[in-house]
Amino acid sequence: MLLPSGSLFFLRIVHGRRSKPDEGVYICVARNYLGEAVSRNASLEVARSRPRLEDAAPRIIEHPSDLIVSKGEPATLNCKAEGRPTPTVEWYKDGERVETDREDPRSHRMLLPSGSLFFLRIVHGRRSKPDEGVYICVARNYLGEAVSRNASLEVAILRDDFRQTPSDVVVAAGEPAVMECIPPRGHPEPTISWKRNNIRVNDRD
Repeated sequence: MLLPSGSLFFLRIVHGRRSKPDEGVYICVARNYLGEAVSRNASLEVARSRPRLEDAAPRIIEHPSDLIVSKGEPATLNCKAEGRPTPTVEWYKDGERVETDREDPRSHRMLLPSGSLFFLRIVHGRRSKPDEGVYICVARNYLGEAVSRNASLEVAILRDDFRQTPSDVVVAAGEPAVMECIPPRGHPEPTISWKRNNIRVNDRD
């Protein structure tokens, strides 16, 4: 606002990370029919806020751990950060920000007050695997940010189609025998045990 005296008055200084419309070098120019006069340069700078002595940058004090979870089951990736002022926490999966119930109330992912990420259920399909991936949590306040260690979330799978099922065997007493079995594919890789007449067979027998 130009005052009657010729001074320039700012109702408020506008300053953002991307836009700094008021910061810069100013001159005052006076004109009449005889010509113009130009003042010396004067800079306007926005004072950077100084951290208070008791404030502290974020620090991750509980990192998330790798998880293997069944499809449709709930799961939690833990993350806890400290700092002053209290940092905000965001999650990223495979480098992309995770949308939680705070942005979309219908989301099955919830950001807990502690900063942990809670899944109401793990979503996993043949074509879409929106929950499986590598996660990090990022804690921020005005003094900076802290990034957690990577944590992978994998979905446990066990198919029901054996790659080779046992066949009937007829063998003479005292002779060796093998009952073939190749288990179905799964993640983690399934372990094998046998039962005879519904009683588990000792692997060392």
